[in-house]
Amino acid sequence: MNPRFISVWFPYLLTDWLARRHPELAKKPFVICDSDHGRIFVAATNVHAERAGIVRGMDLPDARALEPSVQKIDHEPCRAEKLLGAMADWCLRYTPSVSVDPPAGIFLDVTGCAHLMGGEKKLLKDLLLRFRGFGYETHAALADTPGTAWAVARYDHKKYIIPTGETKQALATLPPAALRLADDDAHTLSQLGITTNARLFALPRATLTRRFGPGLCLRLDQALGDCRENLNLRRPAPVYSERLNAPEGILTAEGIAIALQKLLDALCRRLEADRKGLRAVEFTLFRVDGHVENLSIGTGRPSRKPAHLMRLFAEKFDKIDPGLGLELFILSAPHVEDMNPAQDGMFESEDGDRAALGELVDRLAARVGRKNIYRALPQASHLPERAIKLTEAMDEKPAAEWTRPLRPLHLLPAPEPIDVMAPVPDYPPLLFRRDGKLHRIRRADGPERIEPEWWIAKGTARDYYRLEDEDGNRYWIYRAGSYQPEKPSAWFLHGYFA
Repeated sequence: MNPRFISVWFPYLLTDWLARRHPELAKKPFVICDSDHGRIFVAATNVHAERAGIVRGMDLPDARALEPSVQKIDHEPCRAEKLLGAMADWCLRYTPSVSVDPPAGIFLDVTGCAHLMGGEKKLLKDLLLRFRGFGYETHAALADTPGTAWAVARYDHKKYIIPTGETKQALATLPPAALRLADDDAHTLSQLGITTNARLFALPRATLTRRFGPGLCLRLDQALGDCRENLNLRRPAPVYSERLNAPEGILTAEGIAIALQKLLDALCRRLEADRKGLRAVEFTLFRVDGHVENLSIGTGRPSRKPAHLMRLFAEKFDKIDPGLGLELFILSAPHVEDMNPAQDGMFESEDGDRAALGELVDRLAARVGRKNIYRALPQASHLPERAIKLTEAMDEKPAAEWTRPLRPLHLLPAPEPIDVMAPVPDYPPLLFRRDGKLHRIRRADGPERIEPEWWIAKGTARDYYRLEDEDGNRYWIYRAGSYQPEKPSAWFLHGYFA
């Protein structure tokens, strides 16, 4: 399959965005200015200011000398990057492979995608009409390479689609600057009388490399397709993805649910055929006004049950703003794992219905967030604070077996020192004081000796006691260190029994 790429260029990106938000600016000359060491210069112009001779990089006083009525607007840092990112996300309606091309462009890899829009001509026409309808001056071209599409979009507004195999002919009449050369190299070539790429193509590569370095020849090879250019995609293209067009804009939650159900059924059928299960799903909704809505969910273990996934998405339907209507839906699974057919039945027969437990965890995670749900696993340690590990992963294997010593259900984050009275050092306490309150002991059991883990850190032995006071409250306390007559014992409260 022959590669095909689209380059989209917005010559007045920032000023068109401002004119869209403030219609009163649309018919006036205005510029966006930035500053550098006290110098105020033009960072972007609108079409009216450009017609007056104002260009990027010009000092503001010089701009006002050319057009006294020009209006100055301060530059907003990172605004162009945010705009391009939003536009690139919107272009996912055409292809999953979209890349931002700063400072004012986007690349689309539409290889094998054009037939979804009725062919390359209809795809490009739809893209241009929509962006211009949003209020942006837009130029675009489609070619075999990103470099050729970039050059034609910016330097040849009479052509939009370069047929397969005609890359060199399309570039021949354009200036060398169309190859995305460094400004110094483009200027030097112009001074040497090399004003078209046809003349540049005729020069020996060895001569060009000696004079300009490897960068110029790399750009030549990228534009001609002799060197593959890897685009920095906005997001990795998912292997499993389904899309659904809506002939009329959908406004209701019922309509969204019907569309999502169709996409889930189709996606899960593909996963079942490939013996896969998904761990993450993204639902992208495209509004007719150009805004993009996104919903995403995750699962604790691989799943391909449409009903379960539908319940998880239903928890987030109230976050969708359909605006004037939703016209396109895309469902993709960026994270999938192998899943054997026997897994569904196996989980239901061991330790109860584990599949149902996993689905319950997924529903809770959809409401409170997966990071707020933990699973306790045993660790190979006798120290209570190290004997349990909290993890978010539902499939993680424990490092040890669960033991059955009598342990409190609630451990304190750190042991708290308490005052204790014991008749004999090895006997249980008769009473203890904590936070000024005196607790008289009615029942006691112990001690249980727990030695320190000398291979990890230095420590002292602990003698633990299980106590019950006169009010029926049960405590877990310990004495640190073996009894030594010349040293008083240090006592700590470590937890509570139910």
